[in-house]
Amino acid sequence: MGYRAALRHEAYSCFNGRWFRVSLFVAVGLAIAAGIEGVVRAFHWYNLDPFYLSGHSAYSAWMVANCPIATLPTVFFYLLPFIVLIPFAWSFRGERMSGYDIQVISRISRRDRILAKGTIVFVSAALITALAHVVNFVVASLFLPLRTPVFEEVFTLGIFTECLFSGLFYSRPLLYVLAFTAMNSILMGAWATLVLGVSAISSNRVSLLVFPYLALVVWRYFNSWVWSVTMLHLPSFNIIDDMQGTYWTVRSDPLVILIEFALMLIAAYLLCRHLARADVI
Repeated sequence: MGYRAALRHEAYSCFNGRWFRVSLFVAVGLAIAAGIEGVVRAFHWYNLDPFYLSGHSAYSAWMVANCPIATLPTVFFYLLPFIVLIPFAWSFRGERMSGYDIQVISRISRRDRILAKGTIVFVSAALITALAHVVNFVVASLFLPLRTPVFEEVFTLGIFTECLFSGLFYSRPLLYVLAFTAMNSILMGAWATLVLGVSAISSNRVSLLVFPYLALVVWRYFNSWVWSVTMLHLPSFNIIDDMQGTYWTVRSDPLVILIEFALMLIAAYLLCRHLARADVI
């Protein structure tokens, strides 16, 4: 049984499993709630001052841009790195604990098994992220016009020139939606694959999901704390802030995001290679 057969097996196990459905339900449910809150907030600001039309737009109310300053979009991006781990990032450790991998490694090479599992972990996390982003935009589009934001209203919107993809936001906002959806999906795919690799040093499924996520949140606060103490205009170096369109303390930088992505992939590769070599009962 080669890589393709292993890939089909892992895909079936993931996408037909209840945890994929649970995580998808939670992510999409949060995205819908965030979309509704964004729409309500957009109408609120529009009723207070109808002069600024850019804020009364589906692009502005989309949870990545979050121009109406709603709460749930921020909650969504804090929880998303944990949600995308639920479907399959724990699968290696779960199979090892149940003894199921005894049957698997008798039919599939260790390398093909880990490669297929890593691929499906990446795809499942990216898919959940993409669907949540799209659903949120659809919700906003049902109630708000697809009006292109005007740069002259930048101070009411909060998407400044330093913000990631701001040029697209004010010129081709649909491409802005696509760009952030693709980037965030890829980041979450790499993050989930990295956590799969952490199975090499974690022997418990719960700790495998919780500790990397807590470390990510702590690192995010440390990143902001360094900025507040030094008062330097340092770029963001955490994926929670990077997934959002605007910034409050540290701003996103394309090169830094590329470095983050590369580091996660490299670490995931090294850890998963260790898993493949140590995959012996």
